[in-house]
Amino acid sequence: MNQVSQLESMHPLEIKTIRAFQGIDTLGMDQLQVATGLDPARIRRALEWLLTRDALEVVSEEKKRFVNLSENGHFCAKEKITELRIVEHARSGITMKELQANDAFDPAEIGPAVGALKKQKLLAFADGGKLMVPADADLSAIQQTQAIIESYVDKSDLPMEAVPESDLPTVELLSKRRGKSPSIFKITERTFRTYRLTNAGSEILTAVVEKGLTGEEEGRVQPDHLKDGKWRTLQYRRYAL
Repeated sequence: MNQVSQLESMHPLEIKTIRAFQGIDTLGMDQLQVATGLDPARIRRALEWLLTRDALEVVSEEKKRFVNLSENGHFCAKEKITELRIVEHARSGITMKELQANDAFDPAEIGPAVGALKKQKLLAFADGGKLMVPADADLSAIQQTQAIIESYVDKSDLPMEAVPESDLPTVELLSKRRGKSPSIFKITERTFRTYRLTNAGSEILTAVVEKGLTGEEEGRVQPDHLKDGKWRTLQYRRYAL
């Protein structure tokens, strides 16, 4: 495809994105957002098109992990984790059957939580099938888990490397589903790339600048352009027919 055809077939998003490379060697997503004013989804689309044209090349690629509380995590931060809520009910005297019928609990989470509490000797069965908390039960571990969860309420997209080392085992553990219960933390992985112009891309950028293309050109004449006379001053994209 010759240069004229390249320019005529370029989408406004491509033009805005390639212009961001004027006088700059490499750019990543954050820098492109600032330079173009576009949202990440549109920039990604433009990058894909420019890569297909061999106008850009990937210079570096890095994967990073981020931590967020899930919807269930925010619920647990506010209402407490299942284990602590079960302990509170056990102290008031409740049977397993009554616990399972309690609308405050998801039936799917009761069994695993009760099993975990019994294993840690934090819960036992008393006469009459009532749940009880042993007098010597040490609840500090699950209270610490609750405190960790609450500390992430106002943290969004926290890089994994910023998570305190003491929190890591809890965050990793609670990012996994327990039975049918949803996870409390979400760990997502994202890929960060930096790009630079190829020789062909440099030639396209030069032509874009020389032609005065900005990516703001209108795709077609709109009725209101004719009505208010705006068509006289607006720039319109050319179409290859």
